Amino acid sequence: MKKQNNIIMHYFWGTFIFHILIYAMLGHVTVKYGIIMSDYFVLILSLAGIFLTIPFTAKLISKFKQLAKIQVGGKGHGSIKDQLSLKHKILSGYYNFKKIYDYLVIPIHSAIGVVLSFHIIVPESVSFVSLPVITIFVFTMASCWWVVYTDNKKHFVQPLKEIRGILDEFDREQPKESGGNFH
Repeated sequence: MKKQNNIIMHYFWGTFIFHILIYAMLGHVTVKYGIIMSDYFVLILSLAGIFLTIPFTAKLISKFKQLAKIQVGGKGHGSIKDQLSLKHKILSGYYNFKKIYDYLVIPIHSAIGVVLSFHIIVPESVSFVSLPVITIFVFTMASCWWVVYTDNKKHFVQPLKEIRGILDEFDREQPKESGGNFH
């Protein structure tokens, strides 16, 4: 069980730090280019990127706070089986939210990143529908999907499968109630 906790918390801290980097980068771009240089296109895209990330960060903190409070074998959450069931429920609920959010937000964040990069680095020299922009967007999406796939497998699919296996083992070891009458 410690292994699953370590994997889950490793994901939390890595993702939380990544979100801080997203906020810092987009905040910097918002201030430097959007506000100081009065580029409203950059301002709108940067703020959109920030606002798209906030729900994911809030859900991440909320769910992982709940998971951190559950100490398997500790008091206050029932039996070990109940604690594992609660942990499985919280983690699978977050994972379902994450999958939907990933499919919606990763393409939008990728597009924002590519468009902002070209707009800032090569202003007005490249159309946003040009071959370089599309090529970098496709490579960005491919790399993001690969990372998400491997990340989900390591931090969610495998721990959920292991927790489910432990819960199934509890169910197999639980004595079966007999249908006979005992007076």
